[in-house]
Amino acid sequence: MLRNNSVFVVPLLCTLVAGSGGCSEKGLSPADSMPVSDRGLLSSDVADLGDRGHTGDGGAPGKISRIVFSGTFGTTANCYKFDMTGCDLFVAEYDLAHQRVVSVTKLAGKEGLEESFPAQDPKGRFFLYDQRKGNTHNIYSTAIDGTPTKLLPNAKQVYISSDGSLVGYTEDLGGSKFNVVIRPISFLNGTIVLGDEEFISSDQESKEPIIFPGNNTVAYYRQGAEPLTGQTLLFDRTTKALFEFSPTNGCSHGTVSYDGLTFFCDVTSDPKGRTFDGSSWSAYKPFPLSDAEKPDYFSDCDSVSYGHTEYCGDNDHLLTTLGCIKNGQSVAAKLAIITNTGKVVAHFNQQIESFMGAGDSQSRGGVCTWAE
Repeated sequence: MLRNNSVFVVPLLCTLVAGSGGCSEKGLSPADSMPVSDRGLLSSDVADLGDRGHTGDGGAPGKISRIVFSGTFGTTANCYKFDMTGCDLFVAEYDLAHQRVVSVTKLAGKEGLEESFPAQDPKGRFFLYDQRKGNTHNIYSTAIDGTPTKLLPNAKQVYISSDGSLVGYTEDLGGSKFNVVIRPISFLNGTIVLGDEEFISSDQESKEPIIFPGNNTVAYYRQGAEPLTGQTLLFDRTTKALFEFSPTNGCSHGTVSYDGLTFFCDVTSDPKGRTFDGSSWSAYKPFPLSDAEKPDYFSDCDSVSYGHTEYCGDNDHLLTTLGCIKNGQSVAAKLAIITNTGKVVAHFNQQIESFMGAGDSQSRGGVCTWAE
């Protein structure tokens, strides 16, 4: 089945660039109305970073990772596990070497809708995300200078392969029934083109696809009959073999390193995983993240948890959601960048707040490109 969807070019919502002095709405003249693929990232073009006057500690700009994430800034709205009604979609260019924000753009935000769990084209031409209202999930697309457009109805948990040639998502059948689907994806003349569906699972119990580098292995979570009884599985698209990556302990929300050699998933806030030596996977064991540090902004929390952790920029850093836990329940969330041992190196939300001149914020989940 072939389904074509267009990404339309419209005025830019709001881009903040270091050294620009503020946020401005950039209207597009007729000469600007060219396909998004020809426009690239507009004012977020990495090539001119040296002219932006934002050098932080005085060093030259480092390698840049593009981070697309959900959040709310300077409002009383919420964006955490049990209340995501305030979640809007943003993208930031981030200098990983110096832990600093280079630019921020708001991609989508509509009152009463949740915009979350994004994916991004490696070249930055478009972004996909889950838009939810009530129990209805749809996958939308947008460009950095575009307008949100429904791409896939009754679908969620979208994932784009590292080379940008495949998209995976959860088909939402209703009634807690799900299948994992992947399809070829391309971007032609400003239009997203989807190829035929390939069902990785059709058991109506599977969700959360993750496509490994090389595109042959797809991880997904098969839910159990009771909480914490599901498991993460790895599917080989060539041999059709299925590998039980985790036991039936609820290990979900996985992430794979950029080299494809490390994969881990979360058992509540306790990450566990394996490494690959080129021929086989290691034993399933706790991933070596130390207990999450309690930052000042979560000083009144009983504890702080990790969640929805994703490799960010390289194989040594990860973007994670720090959750504020009170009375055993998450009540707020912010993003942080950590090392692969769990040490927080940057409080991402606080940096975005400072960069935007915004008040208190919340965020839940994001994805990063390889820093280059």
